[in-house]
Amino acid sequence: MGYLVLQSPDDKSFEVIDGQQRLTTVTIVILAILKHLQRLVDAGKEPAANAQRVTQIRQTYIGYLDPVTLVSRPKLVLNRNNNSYFQDYLVPLGHLPRRGFRASEHLLRKAFEWFDKRIDAILKQETGDQGRRLAQLVEDLSDRLFFTVITVTDELNAYKVFETLNARGVRLSATDLLKNTLFSVLEAKTTTNCAASKGAGSPCSGAWARRAFRIFCACTGTAAAISPVRRSCSRPFADTSRPVRPCSNSCATWTRISMLTWR
Repeated sequence: MGYLVLQSPDDKSFEVIDGQQRLTTVTIVILAILKHLQRLVDAGKEPAANAQRVTQIRQTYIGYLDPVTLVSRPKLVLNRNNNSYFQDYLVPLGHLPRRGFRASEHLLRKAFEWFDKRIDAILKQETGDQGRRLAQLVEDLSDRLFFTVITVTDELNAYKVFETLNARGVRLSATDLLKNTLFSVLEAKTTTNCAASKGAGSPCSGAWARRAFRIFCACTGTAAAISPVRRSCSRPFADTSRPVRPCSNSCATWTRISMLTWR
């Protein structure tokens, strides 16, 4: 399954630098299997055994109950834009609403529904104990999927590893490098809540990063070449008490990131 690049200062909690989509996909597959197990419980098909399977699989792969606070702790937390939908609708295995959500949240729903249908088709291919077969499917996924895990302790090393691994195929674009570097700094040093931000105008969106990069090039008179951005993104950011002066009043978008400067 390739590389997982993780960042952790204490080996207890890990920030996924590279591999978010793969981990999310595997989790959605397991949630779809849990949904089928829960249907068996609701239909009265070996309810005790299947309920125990649901509890055990959920605690192993999805989340656990904190013995101190008695609060459910998820094993996987998504980004600000998608975590609310993931935790509120997918993880509880409830009804999945369709209106008023971001495109990425609709993709989560569609992925769950696709895997749900595929698992249903697999179950119809054979007869027998469906609960046991569903539990075995989870075990097969766990045993046959292999990741190479790389763990680092700071943001700079994490994104250097990320860029190195991705450079084997299609090279990262200038906006990808800028966005990844900005996000690494914003995640660690700002308390701005982007959970309520929606659409392309959000500072947390890829479209905003591309627009900010174009405005930066226009303000500085530089060409949108990848080499200067690659060199700049390899150097650490620093907060400064003197913000970068915007070139004109029309550069309102650029001033959103004007409190960050390169050393």
